Amino acid sequence: MFLRKTVFISFSQESESVIDSNNSLETEIAALKAQKEQLETMLKQHTPCNIRNTKNIVDENRSPESCSSEAAKSNGSISPTTPTNTNPIDSIA
Repeated sequence: MFLRKTVFISFSQESESVIDSNNSLETEIAALKAQKEQLETMLKQHTPCNIRNTKNIVDENRSPESCSSEAAKSNGSISPTTPTNTNPIDSIA
């Protein structure tokens, strides 16, 4: 009888642990779904650089800008043409 009670208590504790883990995972899934929806909305609202440049060329009041110049604006001074030190030995000298 004592063994059955011990096994029952063990299963009960394990069940509670699984329920807690399940609730945690469901919460994480809900947060990830919300993030996915937000990112999809941002993607739908985004106009790619090549389409933006085509519109700028047609509109003579605005000067066309390259994607790299737009990236430099959003990333500070870093642009795709900015050289970087990839070799650690180069940074020592």
